[in-house]
Amino acid sequence: MLRLITLTIVLTNVLGLTGMACADDATAPANDPQRVVALIRQLGADKFQDREAASRALEAAGAEALEPLRQAAKGTDLEIARRAAEIVPIVERNVEIAALIQVVARDTEWTKRMDAAEKLGHHGKYAARAFPMLLAATKDEYPLVSYAAIKALGRVDPKRALPELIGIAQGPVGYGSLPGVAAIALGEIGPLAREAVPVLVELLAGKDRFVRRESALALGLIGGNDARLAPALLKATSDSEQEVRYRAVEAVGRLQELTAECVPALIDFLQKHQGPEEDLFRHNAVVGAALQTLGRLGPRAEKAVPVLLTVLKNERFINGAHVDALKTLELIGPAAKEAVPLLNDLAAGRMYGGVYRNKARRVLEAIRPRRQ
Repeated sequence: MLRLITLTIVLTNVLGLTGMACADDATAPANDPQRVVALIRQLGADKFQDREAASRALEAAGAEALEPLRQAAKGTDLEIARRAAEIVPIVERNVEIAALIQVVARDTEWTKRMDAAEKLGHHGKYAARAFPMLLAATKDEYPLVSYAAIKALGRVDPKRALPELIGIAQGPVGYGSLPGVAAIALGEIGPLAREAVPVLVELLAGKDRFVRRESALALGLIGGNDARLAPALLKATSDSEQEVRYRAVEAVGRLQELTAECVPALIDFLQKHQGPEEDLFRHNAVVGAALQTLGRLGPRAEKAVPVLLTVLKNERFINGAHVDALKTLELIGPAAKEAVPLLNDLAAGRMYGGVYRNKARRVLEAIRPRRQ
């Protein structure tokens, strides 16, 4: 009892109060100084439900509760100190979110509005109450503010954001390519955004390369079994824009169900991407993604064996896509017998300094399994 009285006196002095607050004064707001003191005392109540109720009420308090909570976190009552220490960062976060909402709504500097919208998105579900203000900000006169607001919508409340983002994606591309930014946001939502697949498929066939690029990525992240998904992505693997092709190949690899229909498109992609590229690391990764997808098809990817051999002969892919090509041949198994001569050279160390000797031997065992 003495420790509760001592804590109350300390908090009262901090707040400049002259009287004790009652924990059961339900009419006083959580930001009222006397109410804050009473709630902090209630953190040490005998009944668990009373302690929990006080914690929830203090979590909803504003900046006025921070200093008393910080003082309580340093107190000698272990239960009160523990709970106060847990509540402080929650209140700090809520105070920051409230301030950011005001910046998005009222600040005259567009850079500050943009920064605030981005930060709200980083807070995720904890900033769900910012949704109406962020939605309004998607129509900001400055495109970069709109971009930040669109991305933030799906992060703070994905379910509520879905129809809004689909609506933005269906809007005119125009200046700023807002549909492309909406595609980014839909992709971040992931599988929950599967109802957006028809819209994204349509965007993937559009004229704006930025929108096509982001739509391809989004479709890969969303996935699903929509019948329109695989044909649209496979077609995009031959897009005129390199990054669209890359993202389409990666998206095909994320499809839940693959069919042999994927093989011709992936073969064509690999045949056209053997030459020098500006970004060798990126090129290696995407070619590797195409090879891994073929590997998932196993023997059904038999027709890809010749292009796999071409990849293995290309020195640009050493210690990169070469590894994926070997693994794919292993998964194709006996149907990849055409690769045996080259694999023998690799296994004997006659190519690439013997770096693939052991891997090649393993592939040969898969193609020519030993008889029991």
